[in-house]
Amino acid sequence: MISKIDLCRDIALAVLKPSKRDLEHGLELHRNALVWDAYSFAPSGAIPAEYAATLAQECLDCDERTNLLEQYRQVDFLEDPDMRTEYQAAWQASGVDCVFQNAGVEGNAIPQLIKRLSRFTWLPDRYPELYQRVAFPDQVVAARQAGRRCLYLCTNGVPLPGDQYSVEETLYFLTVFR
Repeated sequence: MISKIDLCRDIALAVLKPSKRDLEHGLELHRNALVWDAYSFAPSGAIPAEYAATLAQECLDCDERTNLLEQYRQVDFLEDPDMRTEYQAAWQASGVDCVFQNAGVEGNAIPQLIKRLSRFTWLPDRYPELYQRVAFPDQVVAARQAGRRCLYLCTNGVPLPGDQYSVEETLYFLTVFR
């Protein structure tokens, strides 16, 4: 049986039609490069239909339901050993060394940013075999040299939703998120 990764690779090769020489050269360049992905290869898992159906039956407001779905998609899916194995295989096959892990959302509401940052901060602590959290570019280089993958957390925007009392309070959040 062909794996999902092999199937996707075969489809891409059929579309791109590289020569054997070009393919080997490109794969060699990729293997030797430090690959830092900007926002696309983030930890994320599929939400089981039965879980979504259960949440739909509960008396939750939209924000509560969204929070629980995000919690599952961003963190809890890794509790399933099969999903964790599939995720780890996908990251290994990608050749990506580091991901800018965005915690931002439209509007960048501070409580939402804090929830997401806390989830993504917890992930490397809970799953050190998958990745480590880094805060500086030299840590990314060191992680690659050690054969580790890593998350580089960001908020993708300045968290200034306009509900602070003063300019000083608003600017203070730049320090908090730094």
